[in-house]
Amino acid sequence: MLSCSYAVNCLANLIRICHVCIRYKVSTEALEQYIMLVFWFKSW
Repeated sequence: MLSCSYAVNCLANLIRICHVCIRYKVSTEALEQYIMLVFWFKSW
């Protein structure tokens, strides 16, 4: 089961990504690629 701190951190990261997306008007496809890139780096 996920810990509370991990869930909060994940939510904060999603909010941060959304803010960047709105600021730069990034397309959904590019946003998905960025998220995959983040998960790929975190898996190291």
